[in-house]
Amino acid sequence: MKWITTALAALALMGSAIGQQKLYDGTRALGDQSVAVEGWGSGIITETTEAAFEGTASLRVSTRNFFQGGTIKFGNGVNLASAYGNRSNLLMFVFNLPGASGTATGAGGRTGGPGAGSAGGGGSSSGTADDGGGRPGGGRGGQATTTATNPAGVDRIRVIITTTDGLKSEAYLEMADTVADQRGWRRAGIPLQAITGFARTNKTIQSIALAADEATTFYVGSISILEDSTPITADLPMNDTMNIGTGDTIIFQASGQGGATKLIYEWDFDDKDGIQADAEGRAVRHRFRTPGTYTVTVVVRDAYGLKEPFRRTMTVTVN
Repeated sequence: MKWITTALAALALMGSAIGQQKLYDGTRALGDQSVAVEGWGSGIITETTEAAFEGTASLRVSTRNFFQGGTIKFGNGVNLASAYGNRSNLLMFVFNLPGASGTATGAGGRTGGPGAGSAGGGGSSSGTADDGGGRPGGGRGGQATTTATNPAGVDRIRVIITTTDGLKSEAYLEMADTVADQRGWRRAGIPLQAITGFARTNKTIQSIALAADEATTFYVGSISILEDSTPITADLPMNDTMNIGTGDTIIFQASGQGGATKLIYEWDFDDKDGIQADAEGRAVRHRFRTPGTYTVTVVVRDAYGLKEPFRRTMTVTVN
């Protein structure tokens, strides 16, 4: 069996910080920001100088499960009604999960950015997703095996937002979709318009509670509203055409740019039956068993459906 690898060009994952609004800033003392903290359940949250993303301080949260962690209270309330109207605005957190990668020490500028995508596989023969985490792929009897990064045992961080009208909304931040910088800090954000229940509130945040799905301690270096209008893009390798033999397996790898947006990669291996997700993931494999000409399509899209998806095709001739 012959193996052929084709890849999309890797692009830096960066958000465009246009009009950034800070909710919590490690360069200033809590009192100077009219911010206070208190434990949630049996969880503990404190201001600490053990770690810093910027400045000299961060918030240290000790959590046991999704119902015990720390609450950050904003004395003046944070009115996000105007920010909510822009679908590009994200609620962005900067976390450090000790034991994941990097270290939780020192201060400095911003580096790194969020990862993106989930992995899956499939096709007309068994497929394996070779990059990222995700769910098993379907389509034409395909099968996928995936591996996901699991920083410090934490899969998700739960965010509970209470607004000044007494209503609550929530979001879950997937840690497998984040990438740590050299000092261990990782960004995780969600569009304001994608936060469950936030649309029905008055949009003025009174508090934010944080907890993880595992008993652990993590640091919060920054909380902000970040405008991320970066369009989703990706690129095919050198040529848009390929000639292979019957039975050859092609490993398709994709890496797109969408700023801080969580990206999903969907692959269709034959457009004759319509464009559909035969496999999902940044890396999938497919075996072409029948001679012919196939149009392979990759669609890179925003997991929340707020950005225009990116689509690219290539032609595979099977001899």
